[in-house]
Amino acid sequence: MQHHKRVEIEPFTPHWTLTNPHAQTLAGSFLRPDMGAIFRRERLSTPDGDFIDLDYVDFPFATWQQLGEDAPIVLHIHGLGGNARSTMAQQIYYTLSQRGVRCVGMNLRSASGETNLTARKYHGGSSDDLQFVHETLHVRYSNVPIALIGISLGANILLKYLGEQGERLQDSVAAAVAISPPFDFMKGKYTMSRGLGLGYTQQLLRGIRADLMQHPERYEGIKGVQLDKALGARTLHEFDDYFTAPVHGFENHLDYYMTVASKNYVHNVRIPTLILRAVDDPFFDPTDIPYALIQRNPFLYAGIVEHGGHVGFVEGSAYGGQHQFWAERQTANFLSWVI
Repeated sequence: MQHHKRVEIEPFTPHWTLTNPHAQTLAGSFLRPDMGAIFRRERLSTPDGDFIDLDYVDFPFATWQQLGEDAPIVLHIHGLGGNARSTMAQQIYYTLSQRGVRCVGMNLRSASGETNLTARKYHGGSSDDLQFVHETLHVRYSNVPIALIGISLGANILLKYLGEQGERLQDSVAAAVAISPPFDFMKGKYTMSRGLGLGYTQQLLRGIRADLMQHPERYEGIKGVQLDKALGARTLHEFDDYFTAPVHGFENHLDYYMTVASKNYVHNVRIPTLILRAVDDPFFDPTDIPYALIQRNPFLYAGIVEHGGHVGFVEGSAYGGQHQFWAERQTANFLSWVI
């Protein structure tokens, strides 16, 4: 089936001081305020003997109880180095809660502040964990629409899941939003291994190394894992060669990147899905955007804008000079239209 509702995506005009993609990227991290969300955590036991932590989100003006049992639900999937309580996530929760939507954030494995129990972490292809969480929520809340939102690496996981499942999700997912997704990991690896991209990489690797060093013994004996080299990696693809790929059953980073890239799955998405992406995103090569695949799929709505950085999209405002956040508003508008 094809979705027929009209969807209008607003143009994005960066704040006049933030026209540079790196400025947008950094501003997106530092200018989004803590919105005062109140989190209630639930731990789900996974079929493989591990756990995934969910954070249910309340605000003083909109608790789950106040919003009611008939309110739609949104599941949020964070990006690399993030978690369900980031300021970006809180902005999304706040904006959606104002519109009567109940929100819950999925903490990918080892991202909730506690290292997981098995020899596994999250990665760009962790759609099996998303499927587990989504199906759990669908069983509990089968009477209301459920939408999915993914950010950055979480957006890749989301698009992969939607494409893998295709029409099977039409009865359980009302809509989805992918914000700043990578489409081609192979092209992105070069962007993140030189110039300022290498600086972003080092910041991401610091957090990954800290988590890995908590229980390095879990990975001893796994074929292909080289912990010393992984801990000393200077680029993400080196780390993925020595750790991510062998731990999760891939031959090497090339096999991993080529297998999980969302460009392989977007053609088969069969629910209304908004994709928000900046051409100048400094994390990715601008040529990785599969315009033709997106255009041919009537279920995909593309907000591809020239500027915005990586998960930035910071606008100016005529109201007291306050910053506004374009991606959160487009997300809320889209979900209001389709659910």
